[in-house]
Amino acid sequence: MKIENTQEKLHKVFLHPKNRHFSISRKQQFFITTTYLVLILLATACIQLTDSLSIKTFALGLYFPGSGFLYWTGYGNPDQTLFFLLALFTAFSFILSLIFWLATGNVFLPFLIWFGTAVSSGFYSYLHSSSEKTLFWQSAELYVLAFCLFSLLILYVVFKVLQFSQLRKRKKFHNLTTELPKKFTLSSVSEETINSLKDELSLDDLQLMRLLLDRALQPINEFNGFEWNDQFQSGAVRYQLNFMSYALSIAQSVHLPAFKGYLSEAQNNLILKQQDYRIWSYWKYENLWGNFKFGSDPIPRENIMYTGFVAAQISFFEANGNSNRFSNPHGFTCSDNSGNSYSYSLPEIIELLKTQYKSSKYGLLACEPNWIYPLCNFITASAIRTYDTTNRTHHWEEIKAGFKHRLETEFIRPDGMIIPFRSRFLGFAAPQIGGAIMQSFPCLFLNMILPEIAERQWQLFRHELKSKNLKRTCWPIDVGNYKFSRASSYTATAAAAVEFGDQDLANELMHLLDDECPKHVCQSVFHRDRSSLWAHSLELMARSGRKDAFKKLATIKAENKSDPYIKRLSYPDVLVAKAIHENNILSMVLYPGKKPGLYSVTIGNLNPNRSYRAFIKTKQTLHADDRGDATLNIPIYDRTEVHITPEDKY
Repeated sequence: MKIENTQEKLHKVFLHPKNRHFSISRKQQFFITTTYLVLILLATACIQLTDSLSIKTFALGLYFPGSGFLYWTGYGNPDQTLFFLLALFTAFSFILSLIFWLATGNVFLPFLIWFGTAVSSGFYSYLHSSSEKTLFWQSAELYVLAFCLFSLLILYVVFKVLQFSQLRKRKKFHNLTTELPKKFTLSSVSEETINSLKDELSLDDLQLMRLLLDRALQPINEFNGFEWNDQFQSGAVRYQLNFMSYALSIAQSVHLPAFKGYLSEAQNNLILKQQDYRIWSYWKYENLWGNFKFGSDPIPRENIMYTGFVAAQISFFEANGNSNRFSNPHGFTCSDNSGNSYSYSLPEIIELLKTQYKSSKYGLLACEPNWIYPLCNFITASAIRTYDTTNRTHHWEEIKAGFKHRLETEFIRPDGMIIPFRSRFLGFAAPQIGGAIMQSFPCLFLNMILPEIAERQWQLFRHELKSKNLKRTCWPIDVGNYKFSRASSYTATAAAAVEFGDQDLANELMHLLDDECPKHVCQSVFHRDRSSLWAHSLELMARSGRKDAFKKLATIKAENKSDPYIKRLSYPDVLVAKAIHENNILSMVLYPGKKPGLYSVTIGNLNPNRSYRAFIKTKQTLHADDRGDATLNIPIYDRTEVHITPEDKY
């Protein structure tokens, strides 16, 4: 109760228009700016107090990357053009290194270019000090210093203008959050209608699911059909494994809770594939150039884009009543090519994540060295929340207040927009890149951990969308394979819309997807042109989800694990569109996957040695063996309904 009261107070403070935002970020920005100012002052003093040309040039190179080469660009120097080009090339290389830093967490490269070129210019001056008389520009340091100080002044003015603008946006946001619940309705379609439409998976849904199942059910060490782009950003194979598993988990939770069989095997395989060294080998590089540490163990710190996402896979898998093998000691083991093995269990991973959250000054964790992404943290926190629900633990409650406070004060802008990512070292945040997906998609996982904030953010997103063209707000690059396509933007936003019961928007997005990325069915497998595997997974989430499906997965403990369920059937001969046990009746809907025929289906968790009735157009009797299993031979020619109930019920 005390924690809840604290959270309510923090929420009220956040909504106050005079609340000071970004306190930690601003301190970090002030520290970095001050450090830079001290650096150029020291460099200036060094230039003025020494007679050594090499030291002067080195100090000049500390002003900004490549500035040391400007000393040799005077008209009297025959190589002036070369040095001017060197200065431009260094500045361009530095910008590229910042992009590489963002993409791979390489903190070392920008500093290497900056200080490396300063040393190079100083060394050149040491070798050519006799050429000083040929220089036209003897006061280069004064010009460069003036440029740096003028730039800092401009940055300060821009900062104050933005600060004033943020106060105005904050007041507008406060007024908007007060008015939205009174005047904004998400969808004209009722929740009952939405749920009735989603009672079972359609044949299209099953054919789309087959695209994922075909890849998941291949041997563990094979990755046929996966998209191998890079292993550092959103096109990495680990994210394909993550979201394929999340999609199958939601389909199982909503439509197939009484089905294990190949659906459980597929999710199990997707977790085991994460142990493949090719999936997590990137970390030895990021750990070295981002944390300046040797070691390839991907679990301990600052790598929630692997640990948090995998923990969510396992937590969702176990929440659906599947195997708890990954919660056993050494249940999840990563082995590298040198013979080193790193073994953990899900409880150990959750404990590590909780400890890191409690010690983080930002309240959120770095997804990779330096960069903090709210979306990555929402997924990680959903893993912790789901684990708590399944195991009746309280890790999330221990970190919830701090997480919520820092989220609202450091990672949501004064106008209510979620910040895509922020630098932990510099304190600076990214601009609003990525289009609608950066505001809509995080709400999907945020609904699992902080539903009141998720609802507010979704309504703000929908409010902003009213005055904009839906297609233009969607990022035109599929983040799953970097191709020119809006597939990932459409499907990610549609999946979030379904989670909030916003079926109107979801339908509109799926129509746009059909127009731009037509579907093809080949041998009963659904596929879209120019759509990544990541986007196909999100589409299945949108198709199989329903209002609060993710939220329920994380907050409602699965009961009655001893109920009957579909234990075994042949894939892809038989596709399961529905498997639910309610009111002592196991109901299922089956389709032929390849061709019509007579197929066997094994039912598990029946009462041993007891008789049951199966209703499949005609009534049949089946008997459970000593283990509680029974096998039915079912003629499946098209959509086939089956109902199984204890014989004494009738």
